[in-house]
Amino acid sequence: MTTPVKGKSMKIRAVFEKISLSVKNEGLPYTLFIKAPKAVIKRMVYKCTCDTNYSYVPLTKSSLDIFQTHLEKVKANNLELNIVLGASSKAQEGWIPTEIEFLDISKVSEWERLFADGSISRILSEHVWEHLTEEDGIVAAKNCFKYLKSGGHIRIAVPDGFHRSKEYVEYVKPGGHGAGSDDHKILYNYKTLKQVFESAGFRVSLLEYWDESGDFHYNAWDIKDGFIERSRDHDERNKEEELSYTSLIIDGVKDA
Repeated sequence: MTTPVKGKSMKIRAVFEKISLSVKNEGLPYTLFIKAPKAVIKRMVYKCTCDTNYSYVPLTKSSLDIFQTHLEKVKANNLELNIVLGASSKAQEGWIPTEIEFLDISKVSEWERLFADGSISRILSEHVWEHLTEEDGIVAAKNCFKYLKSGGHIRIAVPDGFHRSKEYVEYVKPGGHGAGSDDHKILYNYKTLKQVFESAGFRVSLLEYWDESGDFHYNAWDIKDGFIERSRDHDERNKEEELSYTSLIIDGVKDA
């Protein structure tokens, strides 16, 4: 298995200079960057060093302004409200990115401030739930259920604890050597993640996952319900080595 940051450690200084310059050019105080959670800073570095097509957008107060502008447009045009949780300023067309700086998904007060009950059509989250404690993960799932419409849809991807590769597991486990894994709180498998979202009220379908026997399971999914980059068909690392990097991916539906 290849790791995404191999051979790129020398770029870290340049990345931080790029981030700092971006913040300075916006006329914003450096404390907005310096005081960001460590996981957020590491995500900035990971994106800048690993994604050659990535254009860095500072995680600042302006992120909330951008979100509110998109939200007003959705309301004014009676469009479906599709949101990405922990998007790192990236989202596909038709989706609104959110950040922990203004939406901590484990705090109902922050959902209440931004959304009405039952107002969201789709929620997407790629590699966020592993940064929550088990208890906060359950609360966050319940918050998602509350703010989704009847018939609404959620797609979740996390690192897969049953992945056949021991190197992968060492990379993504809490305290592992992978990017951001020092902030990981839990390593899910298909049983434990399914239980979290079923307990919140969702009808859950398994899309991509490894089982206890080391077998990989895949059920076709449509990117219109949320694009997952770290997946069987979309992660570039799988071109170098078959199923080198996959995620545990589930769908949840809030039945009417």
